[in-house]
Amino acid sequence: MNLEEYAAHDAVGLAELVSKGEITADELVALAKEGIEKTNPALNFLVREIEVPVKGDASGAMGGVPFMVKDILIQAAGVPQTMGSRALAGDIFSAPHSSELFKRFQKAGLTTIGRTAAPEFAFNGTTEPVANGPTCNPWNTSISAGGSSGGSAAAVAAGVIPLAHGNDGGGSLRIPAAACGLVGLKPSRGRTPLGPDYQLPLMGMVSEFAMSRTTRDSAVLLDLVNGPEANSFVPLAKPEILYSESIKRPMTGLRIAIAPQGFKGEKPTQKALSDEVRRVGNLLSSMGHNVTDIIHIPFDPEQFHTANYRFWMSFLARGVYGLAQALGVEPNTELFETCTLRGAEAGLKITAPMIEEGIQIMSGICQQMGTFFSAYDAVVLPPYANLALPLGDSNQNHPDWTIDQYYDELFARFNSTAPFNMTGQPAIAVPTGIVDGVPAGVQIASSVAREDILLNLTAQLEEATNWTARRPGIHVANN
Repeated sequence: MNLEEYAAHDAVGLAELVSKGEITADELVALAKEGIEKTNPALNFLVREIEVPVKGDASGAMGGVPFMVKDILIQAAGVPQTMGSRALAGDIFSAPHSSELFKRFQKAGLTTIGRTAAPEFAFNGTTEPVANGPTCNPWNTSISAGGSSGGSAAAVAAGVIPLAHGNDGGGSLRIPAAACGLVGLKPSRGRTPLGPDYQLPLMGMVSEFAMSRTTRDSAVLLDLVNGPEANSFVPLAKPEILYSESIKRPMTGLRIAIAPQGFKGEKPTQKALSDEVRRVGNLLSSMGHNVTDIIHIPFDPEQFHTANYRFWMSFLARGVYGLAQALGVEPNTELFETCTLRGAEAGLKITAPMIEEGIQIMSGICQQMGTFFSAYDAVVLPPYANLALPLGDSNQNHPDWTIDQYYDELFARFNSTAPFNMTGQPAIAVPTGIVDGVPAGVQIASSVAREDILLNLTAQLEEATNWTARRPGIHVANN
């Protein structure tokens, strides 16, 4: 098998070849490593290649398929992690045990061959940490691959691996998936495990899963890793019907709202992205769904950002000062990026009553969105405000920005994803279109625990738009 043949298969397809004895897991790893050598110099998606891959269960449904995990949150026993920070350079930290989700990836059969790039503490919608340099988009190397799971997105889009881990506390799976033309599902709060060391990171706004090139890969993998863990804070039960089975029977007559301008009160969306939402709405209508154009989702941005800001600054304070204490150093700009450090300083000023108020705000927003979604099965909206973020435009190490300037700039650009982190609803990036040579897809959201609706609609749109036939300029199969 050559790289072009390898990249033509999704994870399910590769696993089938392994199970039939047509190729071995070691041969797949060798092909993935060849793909790294071919594409990583131009894209810079890899933080660490694991010399001795962490093998999965050969009998798993994805037995032998090469895989990578993001360089933050998820833990693989003995594999160093930097969290995108110079403070952890030099392999000084590796977890003594694996996260529950990583164990489930292993049980699924995935072979982990590397860690992928992330911005420092995942606090950006692009992946350009000082520690590792910028990750470029395979469709256009002058623009961002998105973030904070940008390394994973670039590796999958370039055909190096068929799917990769990511996590999402404000859009970090969906933003890079949209930027690189992939399927990026943020599951419901509690759908996938976060333990044993984390249960509610970022006040419960983080979900972990993966991004892929095909709907069936995302559906099969979710079948394999979803479900509560021991003592889960949010024990969301497994669905009665497998996601991989439910996508085979197209749903019809769903009540779908399209919101070309995203959330009310946020920065206006670029016309190309709003037009794509309307185009997808027309497609869904032609498939027999009941589509309503609501322009934007009712929302109180002031309340949302009050709580979101407090949660993020507290998260940064815990990360920066906790790490500095463990290392026996004072936080400084030689170890941490400027806006990270200023965010941590702001976090120290947030009091317990302010967090309690933030939780109350969060509760109100969950109730508001629950009421809104009672009238719709799904909502289609843009994944962010603007196409094609140039590298360098969202600088986490900007020497002159206050933390408020950085926060406002970040959440103005990426303003359509974070509300679903607060509400815990599932949302998915779907790569439906191309504009000016770069992916221009949509985001679809549904009520809590309705990943089945999202994956079913994504499967229908995959068949209608044939996005798997597209290939970026930097790809393992290209000369």
